[in-house]
Amino acid sequence: MLLLSISQFERMNAAYGQVVGDALLGRIARRIERLVDDVAPGAMVARIAGTEFLVGLTGEAAGGDRATFLARQLIGAIGRPFSAGDHLIRLIARCGIAQARQDDDATLMLRRAGTALADARQAGGEGIRILSADKQSRQVDADRLETDLRLALDRGEIGIVFQPQYPVHSAQISGVEALARWNHPHYGPLGAAMLFATAERSDYMLPLSAHIQAEALRQAAAWPRALAALRLSINVTAADIAQPSFMSELLRMVDSSGFPRSRLTVEITESGLIEDIGAASALLRALRAEGLAVAIDDFGTGYSSLAYLKNLPLDYLKIDSGLAQDIAGTARDRIIVRGVIHMAKSLGLKVIAEGVETEQQLDLLAREGCDYYQGFLRSAGISSADLVSLFLS
Repeated sequence: MLLLSISQFERMNAAYGQVVGDALLGRIARRIERLVDDVAPGAMVARIAGTEFLVGLTGEAAGGDRATFLARQLIGAIGRPFSAGDHLIRLIARCGIAQARQDDDATLMLRRAGTALADARQAGGEGIRILSADKQSRQVDADRLETDLRLALDRGEIGIVFQPQYPVHSAQISGVEALARWNHPHYGPLGAAMLFATAERSDYMLPLSAHIQAEALRQAAAWPRALAALRLSINVTAADIAQPSFMSELLRMVDSSGFPRSRLTVEITESGLIEDIGAASALLRALRAEGLAVAIDDFGTGYSSLAYLKNLPLDYLKIDSGLAQDIAGTARDRIIVRGVIHMAKSLGLKVIAEGVETEQQLDLLAREGCDYYQGFLRSAGISSADLVSLFLS
């Protein structure tokens, strides 16, 4: 059992008002639900008090190490800024974890999770404490995954899923984004957020990224003829594009896979471009000249501006999931999202919304001119075989 608490939320309520606070709790809950579904599908998630959330794990997911890594990812997700009108709100979370004992009932287990949470609040650090079955509260080692990642590629543990993308006015899949999954032998399936955070800490980003790109292209090249119009999006990192040989290596990888350049989109995050706009512009122009399409991913999380966008030769702008979900928030939230979409359209870009979870969000995004969307409303990431079946159904 994980008991997650948001620190000093009362001060945020005092500063921004209860209406903003209530809306923010809903957005926190959505982040928790998405991450838990990614890391531990089928787990129970509940809000049990004003600013406390509970996650109940069973089976393999209930192991102490797996629970701790989920807690770490939840704390990181809540720590990412939330937008509220003209403001960015930053929150801190703490987590207590209780391992089940044979004589536990729900009340006893929740009480022990509360004890672990109290320890986490007092101890500082990463904000996680675990109360093991023998009642010992301990801090968890954060280094194991970094060591395991070095072996994961050789062991074939890094796999690919494809998240479908749809036109806002159609139920027919138009493209997919390739996403990584780590099938860890001890912790079970781990999502891309945990995988790349580990790779960044261990300086293993380049080989991991190359493996994911090559595997996505290999699987997509084997799709049946019925999927011949389907576009594939692959992600490249800031570390990738900093390499002098990046473009030649990428094109060699694409051509050797047999997947057509004309159906490939390269997605680059804002943070991978912002440091040198001139170099980024030259790279993107060269990629497009070679027949690839280019998208900015996670737009809305960095330091974007109209001047920044107008200097980059792009085909697509992908709105970050948090920004896309804001369209169903306050009037000020909708104005911001509307402005981003209209800005992109005025520059001749197609707009893709990530993380769409409700019909209301989709309807509002469609009204504002969004072209495509992806998210749990229609489909999570699925295997290549399941994608073929879904497309042909």
